[in-house]
Amino acid sequence: DHSLSVGYYRMKNYTYFNSDALPSQYALPIHWMYADVSNRFEVSLESIFGGGQGSLKLDSRIRVQEVFSSDAPFYLPLLNLRQSLYYDANILFDSTLGIQLGFTFRYFSSFFASDYSPLVNDYTLQTRSRIGNFPILDAFLNLRVLSFRAYLVAENFTGNLFETNIFRYNYWSAIGYPYTDCQIRVGIDWIFID
Repeated sequence: DHSLSVGYYRMKNYTYFNSDALPSQYALPIHWMYADVSNRFEVSLESIFGGGQGSLKLDSRIRVQEVFSSDAPFYLPLLNLRQSLYYDANILFDSTLGIQLGFTFRYFSSFFASDYSPLVNDYTLQTRSRIGNFPILDAFLNLRVLSFRAYLVAENFTGNLFETNIFRYNYWSAIGYPYTDCQIRVGIDWIFID
């Protein structure tokens, strides 16, 4: 699976809340362009090991985006990455147990993210600090047997490892809101069939 998409947007009369949480409007047009590249590489383990089951997959998504209006009150990260490397197979019980085991890596470059204001219950413009420029690594296990599905995810399991001077001050999901530490999620989905 390969895909490439390119988009161009032109916004006029962009309305936003300024840094004082007051409504403002930017009258000039804002030009924004992006390019998305998605790709899936798959290597059969049977072809490598001569009899192994399943395959090793790499799902990649890269987005590059740019706002071309230099003084516009609209900010986006230049680079946004999502990479998943995982083992995918149907094994056991006459190959009815589907399993996926792997890692997902996410990253976005630093940018001036909006500041949340409870006063207006919305995001406001800010240019005093940047967020981003740190890795987020998740580990996951997905299981499927017929109509039963289960998953186990360790989200941001490296979160506490990067509290050095390099990452400490940029480790935010929004200004004033730290990114979540490591958390474990477990889920079950079972469809009963008559």
